[in-house]
Parts: sequence; structure tokens; C-alpha cells
Amino acid sequence: MAITVTVNPDTISSAYNPIVWTCTSNDSDIVRVIADVKVDGTIRASIDKDPRFGTTDTFDFDVRSVVQDYLTENIEIISGNNITNAGSSEVEVQLEFYEVTLPSTVLVTTWTGTGSPSGTTGNQIWAINSALQHQETQNLNAFIVDTTSKRFLTNRTTQKLRRTETMQLHFVTNEASVRAKIVQKNSSGSTTSSGAFPGSAETITDKTGIVLIDGSGMDATASTFEITLADSSLADISETVTITIDDSCSSEALRLKWVNPLGGIDSYTFNARKKEEIRFKSKTFEKVVEQGYALKDRGQTVLSVTGFDGVDLFSDILTNTELQWIGELGLSNNVWIDDGNFVPMVVTSTKTKTIDTESKNFQAQFKLRKANDRITHRG
Repeated sequence: MAITVTVNPDTISSAYNPIVWTCTSNDSDIVRVIADVKVDGTIRASIDKDPRFGTTDTFDFDVRSVVQDYLTENIEIISGNNITNAGSSEVEVQLEFYEVTLPSTVLVTTWTGTGSPSGTTGNQIWAINSALQHQETQNLNAFIVDTTSKRFLTNRTTQKLRRTETMQLHFVTNEASVRAKIVQKNSSGSTTSSGAFPGSAETITDKTGIVLIDGSGMDATASTFEITLADSSLADISETVTITIDDSCSSEALRLKWVNPLGGIDSYTFNARKKEEIRFKSKTFEKVVEQGYALKDRGQTVLSVTGFDGVDLFSDILTNTELQWIGELGLSNNVWIDDGNFVPMVVTSTKTKTIDTESKNFQAQFKLRKANDRITHRG
């Protein structure tokens, strides 16, 4: 008697959407199936399932809640244009299945746990740190770069970058190695330079990678540049992202980076206005003031102070499309100020102001606080 795997997930799957294996058993005494969940080659969970409702021999295993525990993000320190693997944003996943049967009055299992398996193994897949929305196609086919229609892991293909700033473009691929093409253009649209980086194609260890972009290395005469992924023979395999170089000066500029819903890192510089403040609250108690007190002695005494740094940021004038994109910032659970360090922030609220109803221009305001409170003295 044996288990047959009838459904495997996509080879590259979104970790925040169903990741389902389905198997059947031809054993007439089958009552349950156990699956060992291997993440990057190590058993991280064992799941037992009764038959699917209405059947006696079909079993479904959704492992997204397991793999999510082993995914984080790749926030990179960038110096120069390059490509790197995004190892923290993906994991290899594989299931091993074992039968639990009831041939008489005693349950019997072929499960051997961490020993040599005698069960059936499902296909190996890669789960990436992505969350597809209900209205989106529920697979990552549009992002697995191999043609010029395939997308980076971002919902914005036209962005801005100051010469002192950096940005990341995440991607998924079945290619063994990739390079990035860059075309720089001046204000009249003429090409100032073009080329590819890194010098030799970057080996993609698994399925995810990042294009690292450093604004300080762009041509002095360039006003825009275009980034496209290419295979090892320099054939284009992705969409083109266009970045405008922002040479404006602003003492109010503050750049945020965040994990977007697709699992990549997006970034935006708030130039318009910012308000910074220290927010705090105190706990106090009344201390007895002894006879013969000194002027410095206190009655109302601070027991503790909880303080944190807050900032309000205002965007430039945005189109409706830009507003929809930057709204993803408020949905992210990983946001940083990029000021040479990565200061973790929490978005507490957002507000939109309509600037022009006819042109549909808007301004976005975000309230944030530092993720770590200030360390304060006791009273």
C-alpha cells in the first residue's frame, strides 16, 4: 500500500498564500496521514491530517504557517551597483508523508520521524516572503523573470533617487545566473553611458535575488537611468524600471525603506515637510517630605517615564497611482529610516489630503514612531 502525491504547490510559491500538497492513499485501512515539513533540509514540523471532508483517502497539507516562521527580509548596506542573493527572503520546502492505518484495533504508522523515511516525498519548492492579495492572480508567474514582461517584486516601476541614496530591486527567477543592464540618460533623453553589472554574472543560489543601486555612482550629467535584468548572455529577461535622479536640495528630506507586500524592499524620500518630537508619559507618586526639608527635596516624585521619538512626514504631490503605491508603507510590519543606519519605525497612522480634484493630485502624511522606546532614568 502506498501514498500518491496528486498536487504539489508551484515551484516558486508565495509564503502568505496557501501552500498546499494533496496526497491520496490506496490502503483500505488508512485513517490519517502525517507529514514532516522540511525547511532548508531540516524537519521543522510534523503535521497530521484526517481525510478531506467527504472523502476517506484524500489528505491536504497547507504549510504556510510553518514556513512563515523561517522568513525575514534582506535589508542591504549598499556600496556600488551590484546583484546579490536574497537568502533571508526565501526557503526551500519539502514534505515527507507517512500513513497511519487501523488494520485491526491498533493504530499503525510508517512514520519514522527524523530517521530514514519509508514514506513518500513531495516535490521540493521555494517559498518567498510574498503576500498576494485576493484580487491578484494567485501565483507568482508574472514575477519569475525570463522575458521582458516579467516584473520585479515592486508595484512601482518609475521611482526617484537622490545621488546620496540607495535602493533595492528584488526579483525571483529560475535562471542560474543573472546580470543587470543600466542605461543612463541626460535631460534631453540622450544616452550618457550604458553597461552591465556585476562584471561577471551573479550565481542565483536558489530563486531570489536583489539588484543593489547606489546613486552616488551615476553619471554627473545623467538625469534618469533604466535598470533591466539580463541572463548570462545579456538577453533581457525582465521589465525595465526607470529611476529619475532627484538633484533638489531639502533639509527636510527623510528616506524610508519598507518591506512591500510582494516581499521586496521599496523606498521613498519625503521631501515636503517633517515634524519631529519626543512623546512621553510619566508615572508619579507622592513622597513624604521630612521636617527640615531642603529646597531640592521633592514631594511629587516621578516613578518612571516612558518616552519615544515620533515623526510626521509629508510627501510631495502624488498622482493617484503613486498614492496607491505609497499606501503600502502603512501596511508594512518592517519600516526603517535610512539615514546611513537602519532605524526601525512603526507607522501609527496615515492621512491623505486632496490637492487638486480635477488632476487627482494628493499629498500623503504618515505618523511614525521609533520601534524602540527611549531609555530613561528612574526617579
